[in-house]
Amino acid sequence: MKTRRIYPKEWREWHPYRKTTDVDTYYADLATDLYDFLVDMQIQRELFEQDNDAREFCICLTAWFEDIISGTGIWQAFTSECKRLYGSYLPFYHLDDDYFPDEINEEDVCFLLWHHVQQTRENQIIHPENPLIASVARELYQFLSDDYEIAPENEQMQAYFNPKHVFGDFHEYRAFLEWFHYHCYFNAFNHIELAIEGNKILNDENIEDEYVDIMLYTTENELAFKSRKNFLSLTTPEWLAKIFANSPQAEVLRNVEKRDFSYFKIVSEEAEYIIADNLCNDSEKGLRIVKQSLDQKLIPKVGQTISCILVCYNNVYWQAGLLLHCKENAALNKTIEDFKKKSATLNKVKEEAPVIYKRFLEVNEGKPIAYFNSIGEMKDFVSTKLDFQWETKLPIPSNHKIAITASPRSGFGLILDYIDCIKDPANPFFDEKEADKNAIALYVVRGQLPFEIVCMLKDHNFLPNACLNTSKGKEYGVKFVNDNWDFIVRYYLGFCKEKDLAE
Repeated sequence: MKTRRIYPKEWREWHPYRKTTDVDTYYADLATDLYDFLVDMQIQRELFEQDNDAREFCICLTAWFEDIISGTGIWQAFTSECKRLYGSYLPFYHLDDDYFPDEINEEDVCFLLWHHVQQTRENQIIHPENPLIASVARELYQFLSDDYEIAPENEQMQAYFNPKHVFGDFHEYRAFLEWFHYHCYFNAFNHIELAIEGNKILNDENIEDEYVDIMLYTTENELAFKSRKNFLSLTTPEWLAKIFANSPQAEVLRNVEKRDFSYFKIVSEEAEYIIADNLCNDSEKGLRIVKQSLDQKLIPKVGQTISCILVCYNNVYWQAGLLLHCKENAALNKTIEDFKKKSATLNKVKEEAPVIYKRFLEVNEGKPIAYFNSIGEMKDFVSTKLDFQWETKLPIPSNHKIAITASPRSGFGLILDYIDCIKDPANPFFDEKEADKNAIALYVVRGQLPFEIVCMLKDHNFLPNACLNTSKGKEYGVKFVNDNWDFIVRYYLGFCKEKDLAE
């Protein structure tokens, strides 16, 4: 049986430093007290399916408390961004004049408890106003309030998050980024995504054993830069840029950009850089790659070709993750040509999308969605009325209900599930009962629809039944979804209009 006590060593795993001080002991003991409270009240089993989840929540809640006490600004970056987006420091809750963004608040505790419970319930949607969560949050807030005036500031954390802090180079920045992404209370569940992707690599028979470790490392590094399973669907580099908005390096941090894996030809060399052309993108030539970022035994020579991932940091490129020296042969040439063809295909889709969209609306009498009883009906509509050949490899039964739409950004879009939840006057399949039950799924279940189709359905008010069940009734549940729609889709789907649908 695992001990109840949370030791400083376990507490320190959520911090970027190694030295344990009396401050760490204080907060580890506080986290233990919170955990004891949940266990003694037998609340942890009602909220969390696994005891470790309750334990982790208590550590993270204490780390949030430490963040507020120490003024490190992690939580304030989040609440400030919510204020910018929604006019309120938090989604969901009505905040009155008693809410203070630089202090602890009951609503903050409630939000964090909801978040941890929700993240541990994979197939269940938890209402943010759940009465049990609200009740427990109130008790936890009172518990922390008793320590608010006596809790010590963590000087080690303050040093890391000092507004004047400057990262020595990209390596120091990347190490801090990876800690923040996987081990900061703010991103408590990113390790789950890493574990899922890591298992895919371990179970991939096409990956040779000698490359498994480097592939795992590359994946860990890449997710830290690009994953958007963080709050508000922002990447970790974007959050660090907000936290360090007043840093001397603020502009550098705002402009960090991870590039996709590609192939590069080394065309020249300088004292500190190798100069490379992107063989998969003719517009990217003369990229300056810092030699220091490369394995010193693997620095390529002029004329050689490498494959790697690059990160733009402080206006130069740093290699991150896996780097391979490529043999100049027909196989390499074919791989590069395939990259170019794929890119050309995507560009062609973008170019054709406005034409397809305009033609679709003309043929469909201005209606945004066309509905069909089978895939055969849909293909006939596409080929005869739109004069377009559209093949899909999806295993769709011949009698499956299907709907299509079009976008000026990406052309055709396919709707296969929850069609009976779309309250479109042109939809013959709409079912009020099914919509009451399942319409919310299109806002909270990843992979159901492309994000721009989700937004189109919202903009046309085609999902008016989307509701989070509450004891306050359907009307309140529908209003709650509409009032918090932007945060909900960012949180559950990992997309947002300002990034994914920007021109």
